[in-house]
Order: sequence, then structure tokens, then C-alpha cells
Amino acid sequence: MSVTPNAILQFASELQRVSTTEIQFRNVVGRAYYAAYHALREFHAALPSQGKAPPGALGMHRELIYRLENPTIAPVDERYERSQRLAIKLNGFHKLRIKADYQVDKTMVQIEARDAVIKATEIFRLLNLPFTN
Repeated sequence: MSVTPNAILQFASELQRVSTTEIQFRNVVGRAYYAAYHALREFHAALPSQGKAPPGALGMHRELIYRLENPTIAPVDERYERSQRLAIKLNGFHKLRIKADYQVDKTMVQIEARDAVIKATEIFRLLNLPFTN
């Protein structure tokens, strides 16, 4: 990988600090989301077995959320519950990213950009990935 989830989150964090326009806020949300998404893809890929396949076709993002919600590892494995918690966090974050990228008729404000960096940082914390904001 030529860029890491940590580098993407670092960029989002730096952009958030200087953002003053809605287009910048939207970009912060997108970059922070993708930092978390790629970190979670790595977490999922490192599990002993992939989460349960969804019953129907989903997009890549919804499929990852579904698989994280439905881990196939032993419930006594500490990653089982962590996977489910991370799915909940990514699901809410995904909705914010949809707003940033597709709902251009809805206003995005600075607090949402700040919240996106916080959400991604929390996901990194749950993954035990180092990140200082």
C-alpha cells in the first residue's frame, strides 16, 4: 500500500484544522471516513475467518459493515465483540460520508468535519492503531 490509513487520517485532521468552507468540510468527512474504512478492511482481513456473507448483494461499504456485524470467529475471541462495535461505528459514519459525497443539497458544517475526525480517531483507538490528533 503506498498510503496508509494513518496517513489519510492525518491529512483529514490537518485539513479539518484549517477548513473554512463547505467543500473543505465535505472533503474532511470523506478522508476521515476512508481512513477508518481502510483500517477496518485491514482488521477484517486479519481475522481468522471473514464475517458472514450478506444474504444479498450490497455495496462494498455496506458489505464490510455487515461482515463486521456478523463475525464468524468464536464469540470468546475478544475480536468478536470488537468487530460488532466497530460495525456500529462505521455504519453511523457511513451515513455522514453519504451526506458529504452525495447529498450536496444538504448543508455540511464545520462541526460535522470535526466530528468525522473524532469518529475516525475513535475507530483507530478501538483497533489499537496509533494516531495523535
